[in-house]
Amino acid sequence: MHHEILPFELWSEIVEIAASFSLHQAATLALVSQAFSDWVQPFLYGTVVYYKKGDGWPLEVARLDWFQARGKHLRNLMWGELQDEQIRLLVSILEICTTIENLAVWGNVHNTDISVLRPALSNLRLRELSINPFALFVNKRFSETEAQDPMFQYVTHLDVVYDEGVICRGSCTSRG
Repeated sequence: MHHEILPFELWSEIVEIAASFSLHQAATLALVSQAFSDWVQPFLYGTVVYYKKGDGWPLEVARLDWFQARGKHLRNLMWGELQDEQIRLLVSILEICTTIENLAVWGNVHNTDISVLRPALSNLRLRELSINPFALFVNKRFSETEAQDPMFQYVTHLDVVYDEGVICRGSCTSRG
């Protein structure tokens, strides 16, 4: 009945403003109806932080089916664990969630070969990337040649990360 009193656009605006206020509010709104759930999903699943804490994973997002169901809304992914199994999982997630714009890959990347991420990264339109770019290349180099790699074509902000933390943060300029 409420949808007959107010125009659809106004209801949509009200729900989106309320959902953007807090994740708790968005989750509550998702329970109201299927339409409300559809409206708030981008707020609920737009950002995922994935890291290992203790002996278990903090979220059930360790499963690919979670990303297959919600990945179309994912814009921001922060990834903090880089063991072989998690690297393979990350490759699969990057192939599924093609709407990711901001990616942070932290963890012990200095001693880990993450070059397998390059094809999946090249298919994304990343604007912000926080990663150890040396670990992306088998030769562990990052020079002007490597900076021309297709995975960097849309990146406007690059954080160069070592195991000790971010060592360089800046905006990218034209690579003409």
